[in-house]
Amino acid sequence: MVTTNPTDTAALPGGDPSRRPEIPALQERVRAWLRDEALPGWRLRGVDPETGAFVEARNLDGSPDLLAPRRFRVQARQIFSFCYATELGLVEGVEDLVSRAAERMIADYWHDDAGWIFAAAPDGSAVDQRREVYEQAFALLAFAWLHRVFRADRALDWIDRTLGFIERRCGDPRHGGFLEGVPPSLPRRQNPHMHLLEAMLELQEATGDEAYLGRAGAILELFRARFFDPARGTLGEFFAQDWTPASTPQRVEPGHHFEWVWLLDRYGRAMGAAVPEMDALYDFALDHGVSPDDGFAFDQLLSDGSRVSGSKRIWPQLEMLKALVVQARRRRAGALDRIGPLVEALLQVYMVPGTGCWHDRLGPDGRAEQAACPASGFYHVIVAFDEFLKLRSGDPAP
Repeated sequence: MVTTNPTDTAALPGGDPSRRPEIPALQERVRAWLRDEALPGWRLRGVDPETGAFVEARNLDGSPDLLAPRRFRVQARQIFSFCYATELGLVEGVEDLVSRAAERMIADYWHDDAGWIFAAAPDGSAVDQRREVYEQAFALLAFAWLHRVFRADRALDWIDRTLGFIERRCGDPRHGGFLEGVPPSLPRRQNPHMHLLEAMLELQEATGDEAYLGRAGAILELFRARFFDPARGTLGEFFAQDWTPASTPQRVEPGHHFEWVWLLDRYGRAMGAAVPEMDALYDFALDHGVSPDDGFAFDQLLSDGSRVSGSKRIWPQLEMLKALVVQARRRRAGALDRIGPLVEALLQVYMVPGTGCWHDRLGPDGRAEQAACPASGFYHVIVAFDEFLKLRSGDPAP
């Protein structure tokens, strides 16, 4: 295992305020890391040269894992990430790369009976033919950005086909929302619906079609009716068939609280009206879900605020960064002060120098627990760091 204790603990979230890093200097470091390490690393060593598909993971020395089965979400998220980076001006000349990956994704993952399967082997043969709504949401995200950035042939057609599968095969007219997928399974989760909300917002921006905001609004109604507990300010994760909680107290994840803050802010700005639940989610996650020792978010809690796990994956830290940027723009007290130390800590503690890779999870002892860097995390990395790069401390709230 790799020790990840930073050399300067004052830079950690909650460290010495007088020694906190300046945001403009950190922004330049982050931009350089994305441009010079992360994107070249994943472009050159995160793609199977024989097939054009994205690999599931890279080893911490930067080398690709060419043998592991590849989840659909990795293909979709990496296509999204390179399209996103292109629009940001951080990478050029990747249209052929994402086009080839998209064609391989269509060939390997689209089920004969419609819908995107869960995973395929490196040779393209099916490994897991579940067709989960979670995976379909990321298909929508990928094709939205292929259309937005490259006006890719048939992207809109694949969006329509994916939406058709979700709505015709996975909708639940009795209890609301969507089933887990085909075949149906339990428990039901809020997580696929969260990513469908994200996809609808991206589709509206990519196409200008306001109908996607209507679909987003339906997901918000389900959030208010089933996922969100206004008494505690918490977001439930797992549910029975009828959307009653799968356990009491409920299992909750600070990272998803932060992720919903960012999405509800986006939805509110699109609709011209703030969504008040975002503040309760933010407050609970910050008050109960962040370690007082190092300022990092825990992976899991219970809805009474008690801790389930002392581990800390990288993605909750990145979602916390997005939520902090949202709240800094809204002038929430203390949000701006937390941002610089969190970014500094991400760079020092999680990122692996010289490779563009990261430690996916720290254990309770602060040591890295995995020997590989999953490609699925790049989607979290690039969006969170972009939100940070767009932050200007003097800007008015949007």
